[in-house]
Amino acid sequence: MKQNSKLLTVFTSLCLSLILLTAAIAVPILCRPFYYSQIRALELVKTSGFSEGVIRGAFDQVMDYLVFNRPFGTGELRWSEEGMAHFADCKRLLQGGGALVSDDVLLFGYVTGEPPKKRRMLAEHIREYLAMLQNDPDFTTEILPLAEGLAVSRKVYET
Repeated sequence: MKQNSKLLTVFTSLCLSLILLTAAIAVPILCRPFYYSQIRALELVKTSGFSEGVIRGAFDQVMDYLVFNRPFGTGELRWSEEGMAHFADCKRLLQGGGALVSDDVLLFGYVTGEPPKKRRMLAEHIREYLAMLQNDPDFTTEILPLAEGLAVSRKVYET
């Protein structure tokens, strides 16, 4: 009995570590409101000379390419062949059968219900993200009502 308990503890610890690691990587990349808040925090408009809209557009197009298999682009910003090749390499990291796990996708019920005024934009962005995942033919996505919501997307094997 103690042996089973130890194995369960080790297994649970490994799963929790994997989830935390995945979240630490996925949230900054996939949660666009998080990235958008960094534009102001890092003063990118001031240091780059580009407007917030141009920076957001470039980020959105690169993320759409990486995650949703859209054509590569950087909005109004110029890019090099070497830069595009780098993102093509990144895209290959999520091979067929790979999983993308997103947590807190139901946001206290705000995503499926009516959020308070100060959370409306965040809830709308999460709704858009979930819609893109669910409508992308390269992924099968299930939204699980665990805690604040867990979206599990599996990349479809290429045929």
